[in-house]
Amino acid sequence: MIKEICSLANKNIAIIGDLMPILDDKDSLEIANALKIYIFGSKKLESDIKNLIDKANCYRRPEVISYVSGKCTCDNYAWQIIRNYSKGNLPKFDCILFKGKHLFEIDGLWMPLLRKIVKQQGVVFLGDVEWSIEKSPTLNPKKTPKTREKYTEEQMKIKPIKELLNIYVKEDFIEVICERHPNYRAFQRK
Repeated sequence: MIKEICSLANKNIAIIGDLMPILDDKDSLEIANALKIYIFGSKKLESDIKNLIDKANCYRRPEVISYVSGKCTCDNYAWQIIRNYSKGNLPKFDCILFKGKHLFEIDGLWMPLLRKIVKQQGVVFLGDVEWSIEKSPTLNPKKTPKTREKYTEEQMKIKPIKELLNIYVKEDFIEVICERHPNYRAFQRK
């Protein structure tokens, strides 16, 4: 999926979230050919990325910079991005790969920074744009009744990433179609 839109060779990339945003073997090679990989997410994500690099067995290994979330509820990837941006620790990224929580209370914090942390012509890949709490296999109120204590009916129906894209991305980015992977959306910075 990545290669059909851009090359990551010798680029600075960020991988954000809790899951590995890879759909095929070519994506693994693209990631392993990056110059630097900034990881914002879980210890498992960090481990998965390092294993991917080891298995790719590329000539040159990318430098990996990890900002791993802790065990505290509010120590998540959004906090790590905002904190490191405010400290001046982040470069402008050529590419961001995101597969995270998809919740307003987390992703609504870091997504406003997209135009500041993505280079001109840089690309952002977002997974599960159509996700909602209502359709979630783990958070939907039928599976997890306590969800109703935390979210209103409207909040459970809304697709948070889609809403955030409409607010923060549509003016500064152009959508690039991922034909083979309709669950992913890609946006290139103007």
